[in-house]
Amino acid sequence: SGVKYYHCSTKQITQWEKPTAADAALDESSTAAAAAAADAAAAAAVSTLPRGWKEHVDPKSGVKYYHCSTKQITQWEKPTAADAALDESSTAAAAAAADAAAAAAVSTLPRGWKEHVDPKSGVKYYH
Repeated sequence: SGVKYYHCSTKQITQWEKPTAADAALDESSTAAAAAAADAAAAAAVSTLPRGWKEHVDPKSGVKYYHCSTKQITQWEKPTAADAALDESSTAAAAAAADAAAAAAVSTLPRGWKEHVDPKSGVKYYH
């Protein structure tokens, strides 16, 4: 058609209206705000590691890895809050299962038998 149009290679857009200096200033402030938001998101991502976890960088490869001092494990995948919740519920479930097993062991005495504790020695005996 022979009509002029304008193309912005950084934003990958085309338009019929000639861009102004105000458009460029608006683009720069938007870019700075976007960069600041990305930096804040990256900082928040680092601080959202579950308790006990720290991020490290492998000196040879430059790849990030994660270490949990409370569980003494190291892994390449970033742990999530869901992982931590699963760990806590698994630990609670294991403790409950151990308590139930101990209670079941006491209650599985043959009929008529009772557990006693010698008051002097503290040793258990059955009668």
